[in-house]
Amino acid sequence: MQVFLGLGSNLEAQKHIDLAIGELTEIYGALRQSKRYKTAAIGFDGPDFVNMVVAFNTGHSVAEVTIEAQGVERRVGRIRESESGTGSRAIDIDLLLFERIATKEPLPQPRTDIRDYAYAALPLADLNPEWQHTLIGELNLKDYLDTRPFDGQVIELLAD
Repeated sequence: MQVFLGLGSNLEAQKHIDLAIGELTEIYGALRQSKRYKTAAIGFDGPDFVNMVVAFNTGHSVAEVTIEAQGVERRVGRIRESESGTGSRAIDIDLLLFERIATKEPLPQPRTDIRDYAYAALPLADLNPEWQHTLIGELNLKDYLDTRPFDGQVIELLAD
């Protein structure tokens, strides 16, 4: 199964994302990596985030990948101070897509908010531009992004 994970950090972002990539590589092997984007914090006042998406193939289940991603978050330094999900963080790993599986457990798949946030949609389009979200309709992700301004969410594309 092909899996797409969103990685984000706004505390020593490059360091924490690199650590997470190292941990994920140990679990899953070679990762495809999107470009990195600097995006504004959403829902709270805080430092800008660095976001990207990694993709890999695995025989693990959705539940296993979710548990493994949460383990990587803990090892890299994620402290969940609130259940609201807002606030600065060393690392945040979101399961965006799990092949073509649609499920609600343990988390909704595909993520219903991919199309709403630059931090997920832009790096996902780097790796999977032809993907069609059921909420987007007939448009693939690349074509959808051509019609969707993100109202100041994206600050800049970071150099490789």
